[in-house]
Amino acid sequence: MDRKVGIVVAVNGGMQRDRQGAKVPITPAEIAEDALLCFNEGAAVVHVHARDAQGNNSGDVAIYQDIIRRIRASCGILIQTTNGIGVRRDPRTGEFLWPSDEDRLALLTIDPRPDLYGIAAGTIDFYHPEGGYPVETPYVNTNIF
Repeated sequence: MDRKVGIVVAVNGGMQRDRQGAKVPITPAEIAEDALLCFNEGAAVVHVHARDAQGNNSGDVAIYQDIIRRIRASCGILIQTTNGIGVRRDPRTGEFLWPSDEDRLALLTIDPRPDLYGIAAGTIDFYHPEGGYPVETPYVNTNIF
């Protein structure tokens, strides 16, 4: 039986960091480079998260635009962005800063558009000691998703 398989790669995530010799791409150039490597090995879709200059989660539409343009200039892989743009910490207080619905929906305005959107629609309980969530940290989605 001849079966087709679609390979989806997530080259970076909102919380992942370099560790144990693994390098997580942060900049748009690094993300595009990894997308090309994955495409050359047979991946059909790349799922990406944007990071700011400090390497933190970002919902900045301009960063997503840069990522998409760079990937499209290098290969034909399908691009999937996320609306799970990540929780950040206030540098002064250490408190969590949750993205607003407006921040998350802004990704629908990206131009050029991604081919696919990943939608984090349910309530999520973060627990990721290496990613800055050492205890269970609930994120309650609004009714908009």
